[in-house]
Amino acid sequence: MKKRMKSLKFSPKKTQVLWLWSILLSIISINTSQAKTVHEKKKTITKEIEVDAQTVMSVSHDFGDIRIEKYEGSVAKIVADLTVRAEEDINFEDIIDKYKIDISKRGGKTEVKASFGIKSWVINSGSWFSKGKHYIEFKDGTRIDAKITDLDAQLTLYIPKISKLELDHKHHNIFGEDLDYDLKLDLFDGEFDLGHINGAFDLNIKHGSGKSGDVNSATLDLFDSHIKMQKGGDILLKSKHSDLKMENAKSLEMDLWDSELRMNSIESILNGIEKHSKIFIKSIGSGDLELFDSRMEIDQVGDLIINGKHSIHEFGKVDNLSSDCFDCKFHISQLTSLSSQESKHSTYHVENLNEGIFFKKAFDDHLEVENTNSSFSGLEFNGEHSTIKIDLPENLYYHVDVDVEHGNIDLIRDEFELNKHVEKNSTLTLLGKKKGTPDSAPIIKVRGKVVNVDIEKKS
Repeated sequence: MKKRMKSLKFSPKKTQVLWLWSILLSIISINTSQAKTVHEKKKTITKEIEVDAQTVMSVSHDFGDIRIEKYEGSVAKIVADLTVRAEEDINFEDIIDKYKIDISKRGGKTEVKASFGIKSWVINSGSWFSKGKHYIEFKDGTRIDAKITDLDAQLTLYIPKISKLELDHKHHNIFGEDLDYDLKLDLFDGEFDLGHINGAFDLNIKHGSGKSGDVNSATLDLFDSHIKMQKGGDILLKSKHSDLKMENAKSLEMDLWDSELRMNSIESILNGIEKHSKIFIKSIGSGDLELFDSRMEIDQVGDLIINGKHSIHEFGKVDNLSSDCFDCKFHISQLTSLSSQESKHSTYHVENLNEGIFFKKAFDDHLEVENTNSSFSGLEFNGEHSTIKIDLPENLYYHVDVDVEHGNIDLIRDEFELNKHVEKNSTLTLLGKKKGTPDSAPIIKVRGKVVNVDIEKKS
């Protein structure tokens, strides 16, 4: 029997795939055979400037990083290391000659402007079948048509002892050692890495990041940036969409918006405004703060004033807290005293209370005190639609003075001598003292409407 040979079948889809692969391989082959050669030219330019301890120097620079180095003597040295790269062998001097270091003096300030003077730089690769356009147009009106791929100018500033250095920089970085003079830094889309700044530090940064050692004093204006510092003196901070991490500061005044602040300690005072932000600090001398939709965590603080809305507060040890809040939450491990002129829709949870609590005007507040000690000085509360729960030691003696509408006080009646007890027309009036209580003992005084008080005894 003869076997029949099977006829070959061609798939249109397979044919199409093979055709596409052949085109792709051809393109890769063409690009590989036409590998681009990079041409490069380097040059160093140096300028010197006479300076003294009163000199204020201003430096602006483009197309490269800035490095600050310590220097001795009465002359500052500006060194630019230039690199030009191109895909074709061109007259590189035409490009390099465009780089200028212009030095001028105005009103006691020495100004240094280092730049290629570029107005526009067009790199157009075009399509596979067209050559495209490549050119640089300069501010002096000239134009160079060439395939220039990279311009780099690394600027090194050798600065002896002066009064102040001002830097204006974009899209590149700044590096430096310890600085013994004031520094003003305007940085956009860049990074800085500096040592200790022994003078005043004035920082204005956007879309950047940076770190430094210790700063003597600082004015920080941050936008969409991330900053790290070591120790600081007096700090003035304005921040949006940014974060600052710092070890210690003498004092800090802040204006935060959607930002985060983390510190170990502030020696004296923290004050300012915090909105949509977070603060984490281990220790503060004292504070005076306005918060909105924010979170604050502090391990230890002296006297603290809080004016807040829609905020959360987690505190360790607090000496004296003054709170005027709307829709706030407080959790305090150890508190000496608490006072409030006006509070609404807020909760206060105190684990340990040393002295007293005073609320002048409260609405829909909830106060809970887990423990008090023998130095308890009393509680005075005037509010509406609120609750109070306080645990008092068994051996603590005190007076009670309650006058509330639609309210209640829960205590062990058998332990009290009541001078007045009236319940009439939804009004409760209670005046008395725990048996054996001296006249000088603390008072629990409650006034208001729909206020419920729960006094519990701890053995």
